[in-house]
Amino acid sequence: MPGAPTATFLLVMAASPLCMLLTHFALARLLRHVSPQLVTVAASLAGAVPTALLAEIVAFSGPPSLIGMPVESTFAAVVYLCAAYSYFHLLNMSQTARRIRILREIYAAGSLSDQQISALYGASTVLELRLERLLATGQLELQDDRYVSASRLLYAAARLARAWRILLGSDRQRPRGGSQRPA
Repeated sequence: MPGAPTATFLLVMAASPLCMLLTHFALARLLRHVSPQLVTVAASLAGAVPTALLAEIVAFSGPPSLIGMPVESTFAAVVYLCAAYSYFHLLNMSQTARRIRILREIYAAGSLSDQQISALYGASTVLELRLERLLATGQLELQDDRYVSASRLLYAAARLARAWRILLGSDRQRPRGGSQRPA
């Protein structure tokens, strides 16, 4: 059937993030003491192997081979690298957002002490900003001076993200009532 290898090849490429994720599961368990960012990069690169094998076996089970098709191989590499780049940044965003803000504040001021950083980046300020954003996006409503959930969309996304972290072995519970180390 004409076009069948092409359609299968495109499906394999669409499934490439799944290969990254499965590779990430394995590497996160093997490399527990390595930085999460390095594990994500390693998983993204290592996930190319099962993706290429899957494309070769499923989409091109006989001649022509993916190795002998430079245009398709280049396309696969570009698509995979774009997916890997997105995958890395999706996982990395939550790890770096607060650090970037602190660095930006220090750069703008020239230099800051720990007390000055704490004053600029206090928990109450962060909480107020987040509550304002949740109100503005319609995720929360204010009723009788109490916050009430207006939508379960972000809650569902948070549960999904936590499940993902648990599967990757990177869900680190913080002690209750103790001091929390900024990420």
